[in-house]
Parts: sequence; C-alpha cells; structure tokens
Amino acid sequence: MGLTSAMGYGGVFVNLDEPKCKEQVPPTVKLTKTLVPTGVEVSMNCTDFGSGCNLEKQWYGIAKTDIDCLPYDPYVAPIIVDEDYFVCWQVYDNAGNIAENSEFINVSKYMVDVDNDGVPDKFDNCPNTYNPLQSDADLDGIGNDCDEAVGSSIKPD
Repeated sequence: MGLTSAMGYGGVFVNLDEPKCKEQVPPTVKLTKTLVPTGVEVSMNCTDFGSGCNLEKQWYGIAKTDIDCLPYDPYVAPIIVDEDYFVCWQVYDNAGNIAENSEFINVSKYMVDVDNDGVPDKFDNCPNTYNPLQSDADLDGIGNDCDEAVGSSIKPD
C-alpha cells in the first residue's frame, strides 16, 4: 500500500489515505422511470460532487419484497421492469462512500390497458377496443378496429 501525502501547514506531512482526510459525503442516486411497450424502463443516475461516482461499483437488484432485494447485478444499462417489483441499488463514489436504497416500481400504475389486449393504452392504436395485433392498414396511427377510413363502425377516441 503506497502512502499518499501532502505538505500541510508548517511543513507537516498529512497522510491523505487517512479516513479523516477523505470525502465523507456519499453519492446520491435518482431513478428515472419511463414507460416503454414492454414495461417500465428504470435508469439509475448517480451524482457525487466530491470524488465522483465510481462507474465500476454500481449494482442493482429486483425482487417482489424490499427485504429480498439484493443488489448483486452490475448496473451497465437501464433495466426493464415488467411487473410490480422493488428495485434496489448500491453505489460507491471514488472515495469509497456508499449509497444504497430501494424503490417500489408500480408497473401496473404505468401499464394501464383499458381494453385488456396486452398493449398499454399509451401505445394502443385503439385503446377502448380489444385489438392485440394493432393492425393499422392505412398507417395513420388509428387501429383498423377504430378507423372509419378502413370500414370500422367505431369512431376513434
């Protein structure tokens, strides 16, 4: 182990590896949640204004209960959550401080599907009519089952 030192006041050497000399504030983590057709995309955003976030020491986990959530998987890209789960994380900064927590991702809140065709209303081209294939012959964004232009008797929403 090497000694990192700096000349302090009055010519005294200070060991910068001493815990009292290192940054003591842990990083912060914010989860960003975005609805995608297959669920909720969860991005983990680390911020540390001291030594910076250590990108090689960021882990996450997913579980049905908070107590079962263990952050063992390396975080390298956004996570797709397709059911109601807890997402937990553990993040280090470059000074060795740690931040860990968990958050419940209520996918069912994001994935409203009024017609129960398996396509969330936000992405459904005919949200009040069961149409799992999402057929759209004239490519106008309105599903065939709701589009008067292709012979439907239903008016678009």
